Amino acid sequence: MEQEQPRKKVTYHDSDYEYVNSMSKSPWPTLIWTIIISGALFTFAIMRYREMVAWEASGGSMRMNSIEKLCYDMAGTWLFPAVIAVIAAIALIAGIGQFLRKLRLRRE
Repeated sequence: MEQEQPRKKVTYHDSDYEYVNSMSKSPWPTLIWTIIISGALFTFAIMRYREMVAWEASGGSMRMNSIEKLCYDMAGTWLFPAVIAVIAAIALIAGIGQFLRKLRLRRE
């Protein structure tokens, strides 16, 4: 008995391509996951900033990883959360761009 393998259909539009299978039929899952991940990163950045400000006000000790410590030594409490927020913004912009690209390919 031979089992037939599912084939991926490739459509070409002006030197652009799209693989069409069960996950790429709708552009919405990509956008939804991008919003969730970006929101989580923004939330982490805000929470970490608040923790660092409270730690500076109260004194004592705080656990930091090496990248976070380097950012703190370079610019203080705002640099590490700002880097995380910029990464979240870039991810959100890229996700919206991918969503719009998939919508455009579906219409053609």
